[in-house]
Amino acid sequence: LSDSYLQAEVLQFRRPWRSTEGLFPTGGREIAGEAGMHLAKGFRLTIRGEERWIEQGIRTTAGVRPGTAIADEARRRIHCTANFTRGVQWRLRGRVEVLRFTDPVTGADEHGWMAAGEVRWEPARWIAVAGRVTLFQSESYGSRLYAVETTLEGLSGLTLLSGTGRRWYCHVVCRPLSDWRISARYASTEHVVGGRSNLRDGQFAAQGDFQIDPP
Repeated sequence: LSDSYLQAEVLQFRRPWRSTEGLFPTGGREIAGEAGMHLAKGFRLTIRGEERWIEQGIRTTAGVRPGTAIADEARRRIHCTANFTRGVQWRLRGRVEVLRFTDPVTGADEHGWMAAGEVRWEPARWIAVAGRVTLFQSESYGSRLYAVETTLEGLSGLTLLSGTGRRWYCHVVCRPLSDWRISARYASTEHVVGGRSNLRDGQFAAQGDFQIDPP
């Protein structure tokens, strides 16, 4: 269909050798499928599913012995992202992520999910404001999730989310002059413990950049 796509990916990886101090598995494979489509003017939906198998053997100079990979990966993961654009000033984005895997040590079936909504407003060329609210729940550190957020430098950074709670952040970028850039960011995370207690932490950061062009 016009403005739509469907793709499949197959990945096979293996390390020829490794020591007992290595953090990565000896090998594995991954199968992923992704579909994107335009449902309406300015509205795009993307769905992606992944399934990964990891070999848990530990390869040493004396051979291969059974073991558990330290950096265990989630077996099944589903992403659903919706983007809505209104002119050049407004951008809305929603994202849902679900993961599921079996703990190789305990054999327990663990789950985790995350839902986020983001809005970006650019009323003029010299200012932009973005805000996001994220709800998350993971049963353990093994089912942790990573939220992609914008840093002060305008890059993409990963924020680890574990447990049950919510997180929101606001990011403001101002360019009063062509050579000046002022950015500020506030992020707050709230964890729910025992269904009643709340653990909160917040962080504020600001940065000013000035560019001097050589003659």
